[in-house]
Amino acid sequence: MDKQNIIKFLKQNQIDDIEEIKYKEDIFTTRIYYDFDDSEIEAARAYANDECEDEEEGEVWYGEFFKPYLNDIVIDNVGDLLEDCMKEFNIEIQFITYDIDDQYEYSEVVAIFYDENKNINIENVIDDLKL
Repeated sequence: MDKQNIIKFLKQNQIDDIEEIKYKEDIFTTRIYYDFDDSEIEAARAYANDECEDEEEGEVWYGEFFKPYLNDIVIDNVGDLLEDCMKEFNIEIQFITYDIDDQYEYSEVVAIFYDENKNINIENVIDDLKL
C-alpha cells in the first residue's frame, strides 16, 4: 500500500492534519483532524436556531442540534473524500468520527486503509489500539 501517495491525496483534498498510528503492517491507520470552516459553523448555527425551540446555545441546542449537524458534515465530507480515495488506490477504507472539540474548530476521525481482499473491522482495530 502506498501510504505516501494516500497522504498526498488527502492533503490535496484539504485534509492537512494527518497522523499515522502504528498498528499492523498491512493496515494503514491514521488519525485525521477535519477542520470546520466558517460557513460550516454558520450553517450548523442556523440549523440549530431554526430547529431548536430551547434557548440558543443551551445544552439541548448544542447537544441535539448544533453538534450533530457538524458531525453530519464531517461524515459526509470525509466519507466522500475517502470514497474517492478508495477508487483512486483500489483499497478499502473504514472510519469513525469522534466528538468535536469544545471550540467547534475540528473533529477527530480515525481511518483505516487496507487491501480490498482483507476482511477488517475498524472496531477491532480501535479496541486493539485502545483508542
